Amino acid sequence: MEILFHMTIFTRVNIALQSVNIHLNQRPHLLGAFGKVSDRQVISPGLQYGAGKPDLTFHLYTDHGQLHPIAVGDIKLFAKWSHDRWKSSSLEDRMDFRQVLAQINYYMRKRKCRYAIAINEVECTAIYRVPGYNGWLSLSEPFPIAWTDNSGGDGEVMTADVALFGLSLWAQWGTDTSEDEEEEYANLDEYYPEEPQSSPIPSSPPNPHHPTSEYL
Repeated sequence: MEILFHMTIFTRVNIALQSVNIHLNQRPHLLGAFGKVSDRQVISPGLQYGAGKPDLTFHLYTDHGQLHPIAVGDIKLFAKWSHDRWKSSSLEDRMDFRQVLAQINYYMRKRKCRYAIAINEVECTAIYRVPGYNGWLSLSEPFPIAWTDNSGGDGEVMTADVALFGLSLWAQWGTDTSEDEEEEYANLDEYYPEEPQSSPIPSSPPNPHHPTSEYL
């Protein structure tokens, strides 16, 4: 799935970002208004793999080491995660929905960025980490993945390509360079689905130095 995305959607967005960068830098009179945007953005696979590492990194082209990402992303199968799962009647679906967001929030906090995406083969959802509220994420409506030139809908529909292009530009203004490394952990909100009382007891006690609410 990741390889397919990078060969199609992300390649198209990266080409568009490169074109914008060339256009702005060839017109000095625009740099006053778009100076920061004129630094070329790019979407790349995460350099580091394993737990705690995002699948995607939005960063400046000159930041080859991805040391200062402007946004992150997570790739999931539609069968495992989708935007509509938050209102599912299934407790398991709602738990899965929140777990993915918790992981993405962790990526954003560790990399001090405010923007992210969750993408599958059907849709892409933009995510914004609200400042001043630990663990409060704002989600967009899902943007459809256009695998063909015809999106199949009536009227104009913003596809994932356009949304990713806009997010790449917008996210550059939303970095958290001044945010403290340590944050107070967020409390579970009233919408977080609780485990049933009959859930099996875990094989080992939780680590008291690693609150479960850290990623929320």
